[in-house]
Amino acid sequence: MDINQPLTNPDLISSLVNLQKEYNQTNEHQFFKDMLEAKFLAPVIINPSPNSKDGKATLNENTTLTLINITDVNGVNYLPAFTDWSELRKWNQDDNIQTLIFTFKDYEKIILEDTRGLNGFVLNPFGQNIIFGREQIQSVNNSVIKVEKNESVMLGIPKNYPIEMVEALKDYLPKLSSVKKVYLMLMVRGEVDQSYLLVVDSNGNYNEIFEEMAEIATKYLNLEEKLDFVPLNTGLGRSAVEDQKPFYSK
Repeated sequence: MDINQPLTNPDLISSLVNLQKEYNQTNEHQFFKDMLEAKFLAPVIINPSPNSKDGKATLNENTTLTLINITDVNGVNYLPAFTDWSELRKWNQDDNIQTLIFTFKDYEKIILEDTRGLNGFVLNPFGQNIIFGREQIQSVNNSVIKVEKNESVMLGIPKNYPIEMVEALKDYLPKLSSVKKVYLMLMVRGEVDQSYLLVVDSNGNYNEIFEEMAEIATKYLNLEEKLDFVPLNTGLGRSAVEDQKPFYSK
């Protein structure tokens, strides 16, 4: 790890500012996209302290790493995620503070597998203070799909049909009075990025509907599985379910 390398996330900060100014689907999608691409400073205790040379730190075989968590006024524990050194200095001005470079996926894996009582992670806790709880962490991957122009997308029926997830949704969907039909497809983007795709027919607020459905559905997904949503009244939605039957119909 390069301990002298500066770390900044201008794209993420910009998309966060835009989202806070105007909360809409486009800004939310861009913020989630930038979160997945960003790198963060994660405070850590390294024992024994690594030797460094030319800005490079090398860890010994028996080195132990302990992630530092912060606690809010209610006693809830979170891992901090700092977008840059200036944000980290708002918390700790020690020049010898030890850090690792984490991605969103690193935080996701640690928190979803945690047994120590971590409730999530917080982005710039002494700045923007954006909290990602367990459900929010999963929702970043389980957001409204936006297909780029000329992007390769393949659609089909899932080979391993997520029966438990579908049954849970069927039990819950009658509570969403505006939802008329829901279809489930398998989507592959760029030949490698695979996810379940829920195509929803509704006359309600899609953002609110997708958020509620994600809370139910993600409980039945493992760490490698992803879930995307798209309204039926879009080009992708209509083409995805052509000649298909919905698993839920009002």
